[in-house]
Amino acid sequence: MLFSKIQEINKIIPTAKIAKIDNLLPRLCTEEMNTLYPLTGEELLQQMNEDYDAMKDELWEEKERTDEDRMKMMIIRMAQEVILYMYLANNSAILQSSLNIGGGWNSASTDNYEALDDKENTRLDRDLWNCAKRAKENLLLLLEMDAKTNKVYTEKWKNSNSYYMHENLLFSSAADMHPMFINLGDCPHLNFQKYISLINDCQDGYIAGAIGEKTMQQIIRNKTEKNTGENEGVWNNLSRHVKTALANFIQYEHDGAKHEHLKNRGEAQLTLARRILTDNYSIFKDFLVDTPLYKDEESVTDEKKKEGKKKKYGTVFSLLN
Repeated sequence: MLFSKIQEINKIIPTAKIAKIDNLLPRLCTEEMNTLYPLTGEELLQQMNEDYDAMKDELWEEKERTDEDRMKMMIIRMAQEVILYMYLANNSAILQSSLNIGGGWNSASTDNYEALDDKENTRLDRDLWNCAKRAKENLLLLLEMDAKTNKVYTEKWKNSNSYYMHENLLFSSAADMHPMFINLGDCPHLNFQKYISLINDCQDGYIAGAIGEKTMQQIIRNKTEKNTGENEGVWNNLSRHVKTALANFIQYEHDGAKHEHLKNRGEAQLTLARRILTDNYSIFKDFLVDTPLYKDEESVTDEKKKEGKKKKYGTVFSLLN
């Protein structure tokens, strides 16, 4: 597990006056499985425990470290905060009570320490939950940073159900979605997780069929490859409409299909996206094969002839007038 010393608790909560950690370790171990496991998955949690065992004697020391070791240190420290604050938040009432010999509960007291009054207890509960939530948010942020830089833990994290930075999604991280397309609140990385399955379902159910799988995948690739050249502005405009449409469909499905206006907004954005595709057909032609928007050479030639006739007759009428 990720705790072994009372000093580690003191680093997180400097006012802690716990004399021994032995009785607390089994409870922290349980909290590690209840809280940390869903965020990291089994393989990453096991690797973090192995790394903790190797560096626990100097985990909280300020010293020169390699970039990889510094990232490990930051992630493990934050994981400790998640475990400790979640344990305290989930058990604050029990920790201030004692089970008497008759099976009832009494308020626990300690010599030289005054018990908290009701107002202080309410504030403590609020602060513990806020600290726990922020710790989970910061842990996910660190795992994202690692995935974009050192990749110390990324491969292990990828093997868990909690990994969300999938390269085949239009929104692959909180930064892609928040706040431009969907406001994820004060803990965007934590809140982003609940949208992962919806992002995938809405891409397949609404977006791919409307603009074509190849077009959608190129928009996704453009996030990192930036290879659109002189047509970058057109691709960016298309991407904005497609992502706005997706965001509306996600919120529509997330709310249980109760708000029809969200679906209508999504359809309107897809209409604009399809107009960009047809108005710039020469740019997108190769991406529209196997979609209703694709036109064969004969159709394109016929359209050009019709357009030419319109211009011709338009000129004649202008002269006659």
